[in-house]
Amino acid sequence: ITDETSIKTAFRMVQMRIANLGLHLLINNAGIGEHDTFFTSTSQSMERFYKTNTIGPVLVTQTFLPLLRAGRESNYTKGRSFKVAVVNLSSQAASISSPRTNYFSYGCSKAALNMATKCMSIELKREEITVIPIHPGSVKTSANPGGSMSSESASTQILKIISDLQLSKSGKFVNYKGSELPW
Repeated sequence: ITDETSIKTAFRMVQMRIANLGLHLLINNAGIGEHDTFFTSTSQSMERFYKTNTIGPVLVTQTFLPLLRAGRESNYTKGRSFKVAVVNLSSQAASISSPRTNYFSYGCSKAALNMATKCMSIELKREEITVIPIHPGSVKTSANPGGSMSSESASTQILKIISDLQLSKSGKFVNYKGSELPW
């Protein structure tokens, strides 16, 4: 996600597979995180977080936009509550109103992703493309072994949110239960 050549290669591979159908859903799920604080963060660690957690999803969305636009025009969108959507996996740690200071660089990079997502939602709403950030909950992963939810359970919850998406929800920051979160 941090290598523009890889992103373009992925685009070409997807484009070949879907032909004229276009893309109807893009989920940006890349992310890195580790404990640090204002006192322990470095320019190198912050740059690494921003490249993966903020810049990567923006570049992927920009690159895949032609396929999303083609998806919007296809007949395959009938019967769904949304035509085309971009979902960026964010984090409650990105909430400025309740920051987690032990995830300083991670939270800052995800807050920047939320800002980018909000801006994308405004720009792409004109094209009937829904864009939202979702906080997946505390998911048990190798990076978060103390998580309270399995990746399968989190995925099921996120897919439920996606299935109910509407253009009017574009730009809202929501959690895995569909509740709106404060920026």
